Amino acid sequence: NLIQDVPTRWNSTFLMLERTKEQVDAINETLFDRRLNRKYENLNLDLAEKEMLNEAVFILQPFYDATVELSGSKYSTLSIVIPVFQGLINLLETEMSDSGFSVALNKVLKHNTIGYMSKTKLFVKFLEAKKKEYVNIAKNKIRSIADDFPENLKQNLKLNESNTVTRLTQIDQSVMETNSKNRLQLFDFNKDFEAKKTFVKLSHLDKELYRYNLEPSKNSDPLIFWKANKENFPILFQIFIRIFSIPATSVPSEQLFSAAGYSIWDRRNKIKPEIVNKVLTIYQNLP
Repeated sequence: NLIQDVPTRWNSTFLMLERTKEQVDAINETLFDRRLNRKYENLNLDLAEKEMLNEAVFILQPFYDATVELSGSKYSTLSIVIPVFQGLINLLETEMSDSGFSVALNKVLKHNTIGYMSKTKLFVKFLEAKKKEYVNIAKNKIRSIADDFPENLKQNLKLNESNTVTRLTQIDQSVMETNSKNRLQLFDFNKDFEAKKTFVKLSHLDKELYRYNLEPSKNSDPLIFWKANKENFPILFQIFIRIFSIPATSVPSEQLFSAAGYSIWDRRNKIKPEIVNKVLTIYQNLP
């Protein structure tokens, strides 16, 4: 059977094109059926249209795979948005044909894909210590992105003033008194980091970002990492628990709270809607 394109259904356009590609010969044969008096022969797909169909399916296949990956419900999905869409952008730049149709479709898809690179998605990827290397695509933006979160945390989570991001401009004179204090002991991770002669105190968030950047990428579950390090990175941990569990798509919610089977109207069922509602009420209240 052919698949209909439904605007409100995920991936329905791709699935429609894919099924049409599989059944294109049968479709053309049906359109030429004598019993239809050749009434629909103008809808026959010619060679050029078949080629466009094949190209569209080829280009959209990775987007279908990406959508399926981002629609999961048993793992964090917001943190994989950046690598998934960066992979799509790289694919669009390297593996597409030079035909006019492919170039035009490629341009539209790339433009729409870049729009998904939001600050929240970028920062939540940064907080996933498992694969911080993905943030290299925009590492220069991390500091400016991080600035937005503490103020929101202060307002929404009522953090103490001492835990907010306020850069101190006072020079710590005690650091310059002795050579032994010319090291940033706070950042001692088997390496020595030279302290500047005029050391300016870092804000709490600056310190956390600095130390977090020194953490090697880990293949462990990010939930386990942050559970073990919530005391080491208290501000980043507050950001983590606030945004990490946000689903990348609405699919899990739609599946959980779907009301499709309860939509009744006179064109769908011969039973009067009032009767159907009574039946559903009884059904829903049965033990």
